[in-house]
Amino acid sequence: MSGLNEFPLSDGSVLLLATQEWLTPNGRVIWHQGLAPDIEVALPPDVAPLLPATERDLTPAQLQNSGDVQVLRALELLTGSTDVQTP
Repeated sequence: MSGLNEFPLSDGSVLLLATQEWLTPNGRVIWHQGLAPDIEVALPPDVAPLLPATERDLTPAQLQNSGDVQVLRALELLTGSTDVQTP
């Protein structure tokens, strides 16, 4: 992933120029290569992934029952618990 900076031109258009690189902690370039997840969690085909705008309005029970196993696994890894708590 590259950091893009805008450079306005005299005709009103803008030139986007990559001026930064994102690296992994060990110095590997991410651009055009991406990252492999440490833990893969497949989302069931019949489940729509939660979006931040939608997730924000869910109660803990609704979040727990959402079926988005990716979000729930991430929360488990971050908190060490399978219980969804209110912020």
